[in-house]
Amino acid sequence: MSANPQSVLDQLKIDLKPSNARLIAPPESVQEALYPGAHIATGVEGAGNMYHHGIVLDTNGQMEILHFWGPGDKTTAKIQTTTLAAFLAGSPELVGSVSRSLYLISYANDNAEKRQRTVDRARELLKSTTPTDYNLLHSNCECVAFYCRTGSWVSKQVITVVNELVSRLIPRGISGSFGSLSGTLRNAS
Repeated sequence: MSANPQSVLDQLKIDLKPSNARLIAPPESVQEALYPGAHIATGVEGAGNMYHHGIVLDTNGQMEILHFWGPGDKTTAKIQTTTLAAFLAGSPELVGSVSRSLYLISYANDNAEKRQRTVDRARELLKSTTPTDYNLLHSNCECVAFYCRTGSWVSKQVITVVNELVSRLIPRGISGSFGSLSGTLRNAS
């Protein structure tokens, strides 16, 4: 297998669509479905595709979305805001030529207080003078969105890939530390 993450995902055919995601599609309008504090994701549905995550900060006008983004290899990635159109396109330069599906990530016991806390955390991250370095495994767009929403720095996509790799590499029924690692990782998702 290649070291390229997308190539690995393509070969493994792992579905990374969040299990708690709901597609926002006509006749439902985006303005009706989204709200400040909403955790959203965009991507192309299907095995092997990663999803980009963000937080809705404002639903007025073009909608303000917080996300952790940078072009290419992500060495210049930073926590920043963008419009919903640019978020869905993948970059401001692609608006009008590319638009991916939009998903709303749902949370149990969601309420106005939790949504406001999400916006507050997002704005704290934007104001922070401490740079956040991008790392596909432990500091990515999903980590930022999940942190804003829950206070925990986690990427369920990474957990899903690790669980899948462990289950494919370690024979079922094995005991010992590897078997317990597999179970621990499965339970974390």
